[in-house]
Amino acid sequence: MLACLGLIFMTQWMLLVAQTYDWQCTNWEMSHSPIQNLMLNWWKTELSWISTMNFTKYQCSMAVGNEVVNIQEKNTNCVIGTDLAFPLHNGANFSVTAEGTNSTYSVTCKYIPQGINGSVIENFSCVIYDLSLMNCTWQAGRNAPGDTQYFLYWQNSRGGDVMECELYIKDENGRHVGCTFKNVKIEKSYFLVNGSSKNSLIQFYDTYIQLYKIEKLMPPSNVTVSCNSSCTIQWQRPQINHSNKGRCFKYEVKITSKGNSAEWTSQSYIKETSTSYIIQNPNMKKKNVVKIRAAGHNCEVSEDWGEWSEAVEFGNEEISSSVWILPVVAVATLLAAIFTVFFCKRTGYWKAAFPQIPKPKNPFHGLPDINPQASLYLYREEKMFDALGLTCMICWCMMLFCPLHANLQCMGSGTQEFPISNLTLNRRRMELSWQSSKNFSSYECTMATNFGHRQIKVKNKMCRFEVEDSVPLYRGAVFTITVLKISISKICRFIPEGINGSAIENFSCVIYDISLMNCTWQAGRNAPGDTQYFLYWQNSRDDDQVECELYTKDENDRNTGCKFQNVTIKDKTTYFLVNGSHKAFLIQFYDNYTKLYTIERLPPPLNVTANCTSNPGGCIITWQHPLLSHVENADCFEYEINIQNKDKTPKEKKDPPVIVAENKYEFQSYNARKKNILKIRARGKRRCSVNRKWGEWSDSIEIGGEKDYFIFVILLLIAVGTILVTLLHYCLCKRYCSSKRILPPIPQPRDKLDIPAEEDIQTENVLLSQKSCTEEVTMIEEMT
Repeated sequence: MLACLGLIFMTQWMLLVAQTYDWQCTNWEMSHSPIQNLMLNWWKTELSWISTMNFTKYQCSMAVGNEVVNIQEKNTNCVIGTDLAFPLHNGANFSVTAEGTNSTYSVTCKYIPQGINGSVIENFSCVIYDLSLMNCTWQAGRNAPGDTQYFLYWQNSRGGDVMECELYIKDENGRHVGCTFKNVKIEKSYFLVNGSSKNSLIQFYDTYIQLYKIEKLMPPSNVTVSCNSSCTIQWQRPQINHSNKGRCFKYEVKITSKGNSAEWTSQSYIKETSTSYIIQNPNMKKKNVVKIRAAGHNCEVSEDWGEWSEAVEFGNEEISSSVWILPVVAVATLLAAIFTVFFCKRTGYWKAAFPQIPKPKNPFHGLPDINPQASLYLYREEKMFDALGLTCMICWCMMLFCPLHANLQCMGSGTQEFPISNLTLNRRRMELSWQSSKNFSSYECTMATNFGHRQIKVKNKMCRFEVEDSVPLYRGAVFTITVLKISISKICRFIPEGINGSAIENFSCVIYDISLMNCTWQAGRNAPGDTQYFLYWQNSRDDDQVECELYTKDENDRNTGCKFQNVTIKDKTTYFLVNGSHKAFLIQFYDNYTKLYTIERLPPPLNVTANCTSNPGGCIITWQHPLLSHVENADCFEYEINIQNKDKTPKEKKDPPVIVAENKYEFQSYNARKKNILKIRARGKRRCSVNRKWGEWSDSIEIGGEKDYFIFVILLLIAVGTILVTLLHYCLCKRYCSSKRILPPIPQPRDKLDIPAEEDIQTENVLLSQKSCTEEVTMIEEMT
């Protein structure tokens, strides 16, 4: 009987560990194929086969999607290995190619997982904390049958043993939804989650994880502050069990100061490898708090920021003038309360507000005296106070409840003996609180969404996720409260309510012109036509939530954007919330966390000048950093300098841009005869809170292209010389030569047809011979 039980147990265990898959091969059914019996050992990702011929070499390949791995082997087996293998839960193609002296053969096999589509687990994630503890969580497949049970197996290395989870986390139905491991070594590991059901095949899930990437780093230890003329902050690197090199870490030092106006201001500094930081000229009259956290730097250490260290205070807090107002307010409140009591006593409102409880009627002493006017007075006053109370209650309820529609569904709440109950979420402060029927020493809060995984350890019954660790909730979230060292967990799902697809889409914001911000979005694809949206934002956790004052609307008068003025960029995470409203339906919300400096469009650099010289040829280009409201350090920028020859055609290859970290650049390839166009833009460096995207280009400046006046002088001299030579020739000819000799008239040919006509009009002068004669003159005179 014991042998039968052992055989049954062994058979069930083998069925759970083994994956259910289909192995389809081609080209080996041929009788002449020399490659036979291609087999896969999926735990080792090892291919083996039988060859009927002697080949010089073999090539094995594994293809998953667009990823392909090729390995050369001389034997009839090849191990792909942990570093090269891919997960198999989506299927894979394996092939073996044998090469001989005169022939080549190939066999291909498809690895096809079997089971109900959608029965595989979802949202698998793991995190390592406290040096050697690991917690893995997942969700049941959306199409998995109700009796499906999941089992987790993992292999810390390809040479290690396959181990099943020993400490499962269960939901209210007893289904495994997580696992806790102890004494974990940081190596590349393989995880496999199989599912089992009585009547159906369940698909498996597998993945490879470099464990150092999922480790939540411990906080730096022994943080101390010593102050004199300056303050020196020192600490020790976080403790991890797989690296002891101090150069593998970088640190974020966060110093928060409290000013006279009781307003806290924070500044963060990044230190690489160094374990100390010096504050020059600290203000010791202020109360300061310093916290430090670490992240990996150029080593096999998680690059995600770890946990914050315990806060260390230094400096003294001054008593601000606003503190003296508190006693005055207290005394004024007390006087107002006393005046209200006496006023109510005097006017009779006290009895109306707090009527006495009437005594039971005594039938043996007759009827009591009743004043009808007083009864009517009390009745009216009671009605008035009832109306006022109802109005106040309605207003209070409207102020209390947020227009956010969501449902928090918890597992295990129906079990009376479950020690964790009444899990509530304060969304505005991102606080989880709960009640516990037992006194546990510590808890672990986990928030898992599609955008990330957050984990916090606390000692009381409340945990608060910092703004830096918060993630959007509009797609839902899973909150888990785990009692450390005991397999007790409370799991709640945050499920947004409303019509699917009614939330806004394509939400984006941009900051420009130093302090102006513009946010835009599109209406949800399934939102009703008369849906209206409203934007709220919170610049930091300590500020109030403010609604948009200047909406931009579309043609249907629907809000599709918002414009903000006088936006202050802080080194804190800003929260955006867009709610939707409709008369008859619930509309899903949208939320987002972002740091404002990451969405700022940097203005161009200022005062760009170029000082160029021809001998020696070169240009010294200088400029000033862009004007920002939150950064004045010129070392926080790097610049892209673009210099292009204006005479080049668009088809010609352009000169590559140059990136510099200073406000000065020397252009060596300057040619005074060529005209160049200069423009510059900026972006932030990694260590500063400045946007890493390139900003706007500066105005174009022309350098070079000086005019060559030599050719103009030559042409002018030639023209003047030609004119002078011409004038000289004219004067010489006028003085010493006859113009008729130089330019004699050209005789015209005689026309024989017109000779008679010409003779008629010609005049011939003939001299006649004169004859001598005597002229007689007679004079007659009249007498009166």
